[in-house]
Amino acid sequence: MRSCSASGTTTTVALSCGQAATLGSTGETESPTTEPAEPAHLELGQPQVVKTPTAGGSGTVTLTVVNTGGQTSTEQAVQLTLPGGISAASVSVDGASAGDGPQSCILPGIAPGASVTVVITLDVAADAQDGSAHFQVPGSSADVDLTVDHPEPAPAPTTASNGQPAARKDDATSDQPTETTVTTSTTGP
Repeated sequence: MRSCSASGTTTTVALSCGQAATLGSTGETESPTTEPAEPAHLELGQPQVVKTPTAGGSGTVTLTVVNTGGQTSTEQAVQLTLPGGISAASVSVDGASAGDGPQSCILPGIAPGASVTVVITLDVAADAQDGSAHFQVPGSSADVDLTVDHPEPAPAPTTASNGQPAARKDDATSDQPTETTVTTSTTGP
């Protein structure tokens, strides 16, 4: 509460937070004015690789989005740009599907100060290469490097000349007998 004095008359004016009142020349209170809240502003956090992309398999990236503005945001698309050979198999926001095509997702309205977590499951081609993933909303963007794991292929089985699987060195154990046949011949005096 605030008191004002004018010509020996005291007038008390009650003000709410964020409002202002002006006394007219007659001592009447004019309409209070409210300052508008800042508009919604979405900020992208640093994306995190939670499952390394594997060639011929999958990977997972998460991204946190925070509304740093003063109003609830409207639905907003996050644009995803992924390296060649990597695509978004699925996208969810706080556990709910949010896919709008393979390269974007739709965020719901986010209250001021609140955040959501976007989870992107990646589909990784066998020939996919390392690259940068780029995420963008109006006024904010973030990048993360994706290093594709290329596992060594399993060795092909080999066969002996008789068509049977060849014994490998690691197949033998010390408590198993081994048989070796040696054929010799001599000619001459």
